[in-house]
Amino acid sequence: MADLVMNRLSLIPVCMLMLLVFLPSFASVSGITPPTEYIGTSPPINYAHAWSLGLGALAPGTVIQWNWSATDSLSFQLVYTSAVDFQTVGIPGLLMVDGIVANVNGWYELNWFNNVPHNVTVNYLVDVYTPVLEIKSIVDESYLNTRNPVVHGVTEGRATGVLVGTDPFHLQKADMSGMNWTRTVALAEGRNTIFVQSYYWLRPFGAVNFTLTRTVNVTVDTVPPAVSIVSPSSGTSIRGRAVQVYWNCSDAVGLLKVDLRIDNGSWVTVSWGDTLGLGYTPIGLPTGNHVIEVRGTDRAGNQVIAFTTIHTNSNDWSLGGPMYGLPSIGIILAAIVLSLVTYFAYARPRPDTQPQPAPAEHVTDSKDEES
Repeated sequence: MADLVMNRLSLIPVCMLMLLVFLPSFASVSGITPPTEYIGTSPPINYAHAWSLGLGALAPGTVIQWNWSATDSLSFQLVYTSAVDFQTVGIPGLLMVDGIVANVNGWYELNWFNNVPHNVTVNYLVDVYTPVLEIKSIVDESYLNTRNPVVHGVTEGRATGVLVGTDPFHLQKADMSGMNWTRTVALAEGRNTIFVQSYYWLRPFGAVNFTLTRTVNVTVDTVPPAVSIVSPSSGTSIRGRAVQVYWNCSDAVGLLKVDLRIDNGSWVTVSWGDTLGLGYTPIGLPTGNHVIEVRGTDRAGNQVIAFTTIHTNSNDWSLGGPMYGLPSIGIILAAIVLSLVTYFAYARPRPDTQPQPAPAEHVTDSKDEES
C-alpha cells in the first residue's frame, strides 16, 4: 500500500503540492510569530485514491503537529521531498494525534489514502511553527546584585513546559501563563550559567520529546564597592574657591564609575572603570559651608556614598580668605600710620614767643644845639 501511494505522489509536480489547501498564518503577537494553522474538512476521497494537505517548504527544526479524524479507515503518512536531491520520502506509522520535527529542508505534506470501497472525508487541524524560546529579564554577560533573580521570558505558545536552573541535569519547571514563563533561580556569588529549556511532547505517549535550550551567563556581585574621601577631611576650612578632592574607590569584581556632587546638586561622573584614587577640582565654590559626596557604583549596580563637610572662604578682606586679610590689614596699618602722623604733627610743643625790642631813643648832638 505504501508503494502505491509513493508511486502516485511521484506523478504530482512538487509545485502543485504547495498549492493544496493552504491557509495563511495569524498575525504576530508579542513579537512571537504564532503557528500557521490548517483547519478544515477534505473533499470526498474516492476508493483507492489519495488526498494530500500541502504544508509548503519547511526548514529543519520546524514542528508539525496535527489532530485528525475520518469517517472511515484511512492510511496516513507524512511525505516530504528533499530540496537537495528532490527525493520523496514517506514517514508511515504516525498517529492521528501526533507531531514531528522536520530534520531536512524540503516540501512537506500530509497524505491520506482511502482503502475502503466508498468515499471518505477527513477533518483536520494542523499547526506548523518554529519553536521559540526567549529570555526577557536577563542579558547575557550581565552583572546581578542578587543571588535569587526572577528569570522570565516567552515561548511560541506550543511548548508543553519550560525548565530553568543552573544544573542542566536538574532543571526546575517554570510557571507558565500562556506564552509567558517565570522562575526564581538560586545563584552563587561570582560566575553562573543559567539553563532554560522548553520541551514538546509531540506524541501523546512520549515517543518523541523535542527540546529547545538557551543559556545565559551572568556574574553575581552582592558586595558593594569600597569608597572613601581621603582629602579634604570633614571640618576643613579652605581659603579660596577651588577645592581638590581625593578619593579611594575600588571593587573586587568590577567598578563601573565614580560620581561626585556638591551640596545635593546633580551627580557628575568623574571617572569610568578606575579602581585607584583620583583628583577632581570643583570650580567656583562660594564662601560658606559645603557638603562634598563621592559615589562609587560597581557593574552589578551596588552603590556606596562617602561624604565630607568643608568651609570655604573666598573673601580677600577676611583673615580666613585667600589673601589672609592683607588688604584689610594694609588699610588698618595705613590708618594707624596716618593717625600717628597727625597726632605727632599737632601734639609737638611750640617754641616761646620773643618780645618785640623797644624803639631806640634819639640822641641830640651838641653841635646841633650850638648851632
